[in-house]
Amino acid sequence: MRFRCFFSRISLKLPNNEPKWLVPALAKGRKKVAADRVQVTHLDGVNHLLVPAKTGDLEEYPQLAVKTVDPRVAKTVVDWLASLKK
Repeated sequence: MRFRCFFSRISLKLPNNEPKWLVPALAKGRKKVAADRVQVTHLDGVNHLLVPAKTGDLEEYPQLAVKTVDPRVAKTVVDWLASLKK
């Protein structure tokens, strides 16, 4: 089993400086996944919903031009899933 996490660098919901060990440790404990099977991706310019944003503030939501998942997220997920088949 593999586990992948995405984090926004501008999200106000999670601290940008979370300890690097946190996500792998949580995944390993919760999902019984080996830490080396966990990948964490930090994305610039998206909010915690993985939608393109500038600030991540709630007040920004109505002003967002695009309200769908950033194409970089979709590509990363597709590439990751394809790598699982190898």
